[in-house]
Order: sequence, then structure tokens, then C-alpha cells
Amino acid sequence: SAADDFAWRARRAASASVLAASLVLTWIMTSHWVVLDVLGVCITISVVSLIRLPSLKIAAIVLVSLFFYDIFWVFLSPYFFESNVMVEVATKKADNPAQAVGEYMNVPGLKDAVATLQLPIKLMFPAGVRNGSPVFHMLGLGDMAIPGIFVAFALTFDKYNEEQQEAAVEDESIEVLLQQGSFVGSSKDVERGVSS
Repeated sequence: SAADDFAWRARRAASASVLAASLVLTWIMTSHWVVLDVLGVCITISVVSLIRLPSLKIAAIVLVSLFFYDIFWVFLSPYFFESNVMVEVATKKADNPAQAVGEYMNVPGLKDAVATLQLPIKLMFPAGVRNGSPVFHMLGLGDMAIPGIFVAFALTFDKYNEEQQEAAVEDESIEVLLQQGSFVGSSKDVERGVSS
């Protein structure tokens, strides 16, 4: 019934909200790379599922344009700005507002939060240790989301074509049945005419 469906959806939304809030709280308190990666994957999935491209032409233009945009900011920006802008933005840490509020208001739990946060704009993969500090490889969320949007468009297009082909086959089989039925009907009329 509609009431059961609503209750099931409400329970599901409440569970998802509690899980999301727990995940964000864990990230704010620890800024651990695993939590950061989970948040990054969730953001990427959301972007891919929410953005719809209207045509293959626009999808191709966006993909090619962002490909050259990425090349410029990753490989050519040091020649123009004396530093790699993309790497600087990706590795810069932000002040943790929860820790600042904890310090200001003298809240013990919040004071223990990390002072800076890695922002969920990339996935981080451990690559070892250098000079006593962990080293990470990075993959920007855009490097997953943009091709993901293109793949989602291709999947939607394939599904649409498959539905159109199934509808065409169904229409064709109905037409064949109608033709066979009219042939059977006309042949019986011919038989009646011959026998009379």
C-alpha cells in the first residue's frame, strides 16, 4: 500500500541520513584518508547520477574541453604561474571549523578534532613513507566524474536504442500476424468461391 511504501522510504532516508552524518562527523574529527575516499566516491556517484547530458555532441564537447583544461592546469600551469596550480589546490589543507569552535568555546570533544582537513575533492592512495611522513597518490574526483557522466550517457542511449528495437520488433510481429490473418481470410474466401 502507499502508506507502507512511504514508511519504507522514510526509514531508508533516515538510515541514509544517519550514515551520512556519521561519515561526515568522522571525517571532521579525524580527516583520515579512508573516510575522505569514501566521501569522494559518494560525491562522484551523486554527480554522475544527477547530471544528464542532452546529446552525444554536447557530451563529446564537454569531455574534450575538460581533457584540455586538465592538461593545461596539471602540466602547463607551472610555466605560467611558477607552480602547479592543480596540485597546490588538491594538497592544500583547510582549517577545521569544528576544531576552531571547540577551541573558542572550550568544548573538550571538538578541541580534540584535527586542526586542518583534507577536502573531499580527490581520492588518496597510500604510496609509502618519505622522511617519516606518509606519501599519497591522488586522483581528482573530476577525473572520475566527467568520464562517468559520459559513460552514463552512453548507457542511457544504449538502453533507449534497445527499447526502440524491442518496440519495432513487436510492431513488426503484429504486422506479420495481421498480414497472415488477412492471407488466411482471403484464401478461405477464394476456397468458398471455388467450391460454390
